[in-house]
Amino acid sequence: MTQEIRMKALEYHGHRCWASVAGVRYATGCTLGKGNMEKTPYGKLAVTLIERSSNRAVRVSYKPTLAKRIAASPFMVKRGQGLEPDDIPEAEQLELVDLMRNAPESDVFGIGAVFQFQRDWLPEVRDFTPRAACHELTGRAYVRVVGDKQVCIPSSSYGR
Repeated sequence: MTQEIRMKALEYHGHRCWASVAGVRYATGCTLGKGNMEKTPYGKLAVTLIERSSNRAVRVSYKPTLAKRIAASPFMVKRGQGLEPDDIPEAEQLELVDLMRNAPESDVFGIGAVFQFQRDWLPEVRDFTPRAACHELTGRAYVRVVGDKQVCIPSSSYGR
């Protein structure tokens, strides 16, 4: 990984923790907001990348092969002590980056078979409106009508 790529990734991500999902976003152009990436809230280092035009998808996950070496790295030890990524010396950050970068791809990623992703797609969120009940901005495509009120999905009892 060249210094130029590192700096572009840093600019893209916003801080120097070199997070796994941010790396996949940077490399693929997929994002949660565009709906072509899905990350389930199960604490896994894995995402599903989706080609919305065809509903083809692939699951990408980090393998446990390097887990012990990653956990023992000075960066992760300091993160475990509560230090913020930007408070850890850059050399220790890059040591972890280099560990991943220099490992064989087969030790880093598990890439599943391409499959058909089943979803009724909602439009991309572009236009927001405040909701009176929760006082939060909600994408218009996600607003539901209950009685005479427009509410967000969690306030609506709708499934989606």
